[in-house]
Amino acid sequence: MRRCQFIDDFSGERYDGVASNYLCDLSVGGQIQFTGPEGHPFPIPDDHGAGLLMIGMGTGIAPFRGLVRRIYDELGGWQGPVRLFYGARSGLEMLYMNEENADLALYYDQPTFEAFRAVSPKPHFGAPPALDRTLLDHAAEVWTMLQDERTHLFIAGPQALLAQVDSAMAQVAGSAEQWNALCARIKGDGRWHEVLF
Repeated sequence: MRRCQFIDDFSGERYDGVASNYLCDLSVGGQIQFTGPEGHPFPIPDDHGAGLLMIGMGTGIAPFRGLVRRIYDELGGWQGPVRLFYGARSGLEMLYMNEENADLALYYDQPTFEAFRAVSPKPHFGAPPALDRTLLDHAAEVWTMLQDERTHLFIAGPQALLAQVDSAMAQVAGSAEQWNALCARIKGDGRWHEVLF
């Protein structure tokens, strides 16, 4: 085990890694309690032509990594559109976008897969990721997918992500009323899936 740190690419300040320093500071024989979801948190639709719209922030991208791997590697492909919108406060927090963990890039050549990333605008690293802007940049496609009764919506990340998604989707839909009606229909059909923490 070693202590990790990172340098903020804007301010140049050094920050200690939270997990590595916590573990290094534990006394010998210290105990750690782990909690969290186990297995695959998201169901895969039986219809392999269904659209999959995934929105994640920070570590919320982790379940999508497994979902994408399962639909392309284990199931042998996916015919419906698969769109991943993910964000973080900075590129340093962008999981699976480094040389060691760039496995999402393995799926960029899949004809049905596209991924769109959003980071907080510099120099405001404390601001939430600009996921809403990225969703609005692709509003026509997002709206078309959401109108399809086969599309499943997956959301993963901190609880605060939900408000950001609601705000962006109200703009995509043209009004909060239209989004709320569509949201209720997606939830009622069992096509809404979320893992929030």
